[in-house]
Amino acid sequence: MLAVLFPVMCFAADTENLPEVSVVIPIYNGKTYLARSLNSVLNQSFKNLEIVCVDDGSTDGSLEILKQYAARDPRIVILENGINRGTLYARLRGILCSNSKYIMTLDCDDEFLPGIIVKAHEIATEHHADIVHFGSKFVDRQGKEWRQRQTRRPILAVLDGQKAVDTFVNIRNVFLWDKMFARGPILAAARYLFPWAEQHHVVCGEDTITLAFTTKNIRRYVGIEDLGYSHSSSTGTTAELRQCPAKFFRMLSSHHQAYLKMAIGMVELGDPTRAALLLRRFRAPFYEHIVTLQLPEGVDLLSKYIAPMPPDMRLKVARQMRCASPGWCRKIHQLARTLQSEIHTGGTPENKIVASTLPMTFKQQAFAKSPLDS
Repeated sequence: MLAVLFPVMCFAADTENLPEVSVVIPIYNGKTYLARSLNSVLNQSFKNLEIVCVDDGSTDGSLEILKQYAARDPRIVILENGINRGTLYARLRGILCSNSKYIMTLDCDDEFLPGIIVKAHEIATEHHADIVHFGSKFVDRQGKEWRQRQTRRPILAVLDGQKAVDTFVNIRNVFLWDKMFARGPILAAARYLFPWAEQHHVVCGEDTITLAFTTKNIRRYVGIEDLGYSHSSSTGTTAELRQCPAKFFRMLSSHHQAYLKMAIGMVELGDPTRAALLLRRFRAPFYEHIVTLQLPEGVDLLSKYIAPMPPDMRLKVARQMRCASPGWCRKIHQLARTLQSEIHTGGTPENKIVASTLPMTFKQQAFAKSPLDS
């Protein structure tokens, strides 16, 4: 297995001749669409770039494809994790090893649309923007646009200060791939998150957590109407996920880890109000997935997720679960009451950690006026 060096050691010593743009591509078993994704970058009219490909322990021949492309184009840099470490780890490692003034990310089954890098770079340099946000579209396995899944469009404006910081939350845009980032903010986020990513295998929710910490440090946001990204929605419908509940449970577990770190991290960085706002915005889909699939493991997962709530709010969440089967509802009610009693006895070690990390004022804000509350 290839030894993995701490990514900060990847930075180029010659900062005077940095490429203008780095495209970071985490890859895990992406053989089917990888060539298409790479071509969408290589065929861009903007040429002063590097393509940082992080192979996350692929077993399907993806690494061989990368090596073939790298042999033909020196702009392609290959990093090998050796084993599967999760999308968050792979993406952060690529960001930390990039050597450019601006950074973009690309999923290995997606595509950049023609001309978007040169357009985003032009706007970024003209407006001194920390984030340039462009349009995107969802497509199905056949490449046809999936009208049921539409990315929220950028705000077509130049926003500074707190308005720029709040944009990510206000439009509930959780993606990294429809943006160009100035190096500073996203690098700071990667440095903060990487030690945690080394200890957690996060494959879902990684965009949200990285973007949350990146936007905390931005000064200017620019949204443009240009369509620049095609996202392949190969999975995600409830019907498909019901066929493989174990896989989706792992996705939910990953979401739980990412969102909890997002909240605790914001508190650690001295911004509990933002932590509360982020949880209010993004926890509703998490609950809905658990309830819809009625996974037995969901009870344990939900117990971790609602542990920081005040006791009365735990019971309120339990009452929202009536759309599930009666038996499953009883388990949730029992769970909520158990957690309620634990608050008086000190709780489990994990819950003690959560409770000690999140001040009561944060807990009250975070779980008030939820989209699930009626």
